[in-house]
Amino acid sequence: MISEDLRKNLKELGKRIPGSVVLVVGEMESGFVLAGYSLSDSIDHEEFSPIIREALSVINEYRDMRGKEVLGNVHDVMIAFQKLMLWIWPLKEQYFFGIALDEKKTIPALAAAIVKKKLPDFEAILP
Repeated sequence: MISEDLRKNLKELGKRIPGSVVLVVGEMESGFVLAGYSLSDSIDHEEFSPIIREALSVINEYRDMRGKEVLGNVHDVMIAFQKLMLWIWPLKEQYFFGIALDEKKTIPALAAAIVKKKLPDFEAILP
């Protein structure tokens, strides 16, 4: 389960996100996953970058059970986000974006699992 503090902080962050976007946050052994989607006709990467960056900084305040930082370099995560956008774009069902914050960085597989709702323990945090 997601801690109350983390949920509260992300809900506060969600208030500044456009209404068409949902944050999905999952807690895994290896870290966290942050994802979302937009029902608009397109996603403007520049629009979401600052929001994602801020969300990452919120999550990065939390440590995993081994006492290590949950996230690595934010720049690397942003590059991963850009690569994921290129991978997921052809699906066109919903304009989905996601960031896998796990140590193995299995981003496409994890994004696909989220899209297919194969991860029932994930929670939607609505703005």
